[in-house]
Amino acid sequence: MDFTVTAQDLTIVYGLDSVTYFPCSGITSLDARSASFLGTVGLPDSEVFTSREDVEDPYPVGLDAILLGSRFDYYGMPCPAESRSWWMLGYLFTSLIALDPASGKVYGFPEGSSGYIPLHRDVESLVYALVEFRKLGSVLHCPQCPPGAPPVRRAASGALAHLAWHARQDVLPRHLRTCQCHSRGCRWHARHRGCSGPVLLVLTREDGGRLWRLADVCAACAAVTANAAVVPDTVLTPTMSAEPGKRAQQRRRRVRRCGPSEQVRVREMLSYLAAALPAHTSPPARLLALQCALRSTGPGEVNIPTGLLRGMRLGRDTAALSELQGARWLYSSAPPGPGGFTAQLLDVAVRMQAPTARDRSRAADWVLRTCQRRELRELDALSRLLALTLAAHVPPDWPGALASVEQEVLARMCGLQAQGLTPVLNVLVHARFLRSWAHGPAPEDLHWELAVRGKPDSDGSGLPA
Repeated sequence: MDFTVTAQDLTIVYGLDSVTYFPCSGITSLDARSASFLGTVGLPDSEVFTSREDVEDPYPVGLDAILLGSRFDYYGMPCPAESRSWWMLGYLFTSLIALDPASGKVYGFPEGSSGYIPLHRDVESLVYALVEFRKLGSVLHCPQCPPGAPPVRRAASGALAHLAWHARQDVLPRHLRTCQCHSRGCRWHARHRGCSGPVLLVLTREDGGRLWRLADVCAACAAVTANAAVVPDTVLTPTMSAEPGKRAQQRRRRVRRCGPSEQVRVREMLSYLAAALPAHTSPPARLLALQCALRSTGPGEVNIPTGLLRGMRLGRDTAALSELQGARWLYSSAPPGPGGFTAQLLDVAVRMQAPTARDRSRAADWVLRTCQRRELRELDALSRLLALTLAAHVPPDWPGALASVEQEVLARMCGLQAQGLTPVLNVLVHARFLRSWAHGPAPEDLHWELAVRGKPDSDGSGLPA
């Protein structure tokens, strides 16, 4: 059947994870057109129209969640006789929305009313109205653009692409960059003890995606800003013009030598993944996501061989890959096989990385060598993830130096609560990965020292073999 609203229209406006399908084949009491629409196009789910119930709070036994008669009887509410066989579709604000399966018409039961009102001639008309209403608030307006400039799509991909364009156009020398949060009275986060640390480029998402901000922020402000991630400086490295001969090769070598160390790249990526992945993402999934992000190609393709999974101590367990697919962060058409797996990253920001494949490959190799250290081989994934995060914060020139960072930063990168760090830190001390750790003069600060035997490697990893 042909519909005014297609499945593609619905997913473009609401996203893949905000559409609910209702397979209705074989139900003779349901209007054929309504059954086809619910099964192939579906219903949206949002803060305006809710078509899903909370799976953690299921209905009691004996309650038919679809039929209005059963629902109204359970809650002790009067139900008009002619509507007892109608189906519940969801809630539009505070009104219950129901479908007459015989005629296909849609009705609303306003809160506090004992009757109902006709709303739409069919489900298709209801969804069309919801899509058009959603479009009214689906665009963003950039205050940096001149009046009359086209609006930006509210989708994450459109917002990120627009912010990246502005950032590339307005690149400042490092010595001219200042904390924009401080210049506005530090209104972008909760109070803390003051600005400090290097100036970073930070991406922030607020109000469920209604506001996106890309600004220079000091490390202290970035650490306490909610829903924020540090964008690697190398993302904004301008593309060099083509130069023939040896001069171009020499310049490229100089750019690579002056770039951030492997630890800095890993630290920035861990910070980004802490904001991009759901808070409940497991440590094995975070380790796998880190390798995928660092080893991906420009179009977002990534190949993870079995040897890498074995080296990261992830084995052949498909739970980590399934978890990342469930979070809509990547997609893999097949489970890991004898040769590993290939996947396509769905995260637009990761796919916008500008560092060369060699730079990112070195960072990914540093992660692998760190996780393969003798002290970490028998530890669980959480301990290895925290060890990797601690090592990434240590100065690369001398790994024996005392390092410090706020506990909230470490906890966020590992998907933990701050109070959950203590037992894992003690495990790393017992495993002789850490020499010691302690709280700083400020209770929220954490100081630690790696257990280094000798000088750093000549490969610049900052960790002895």
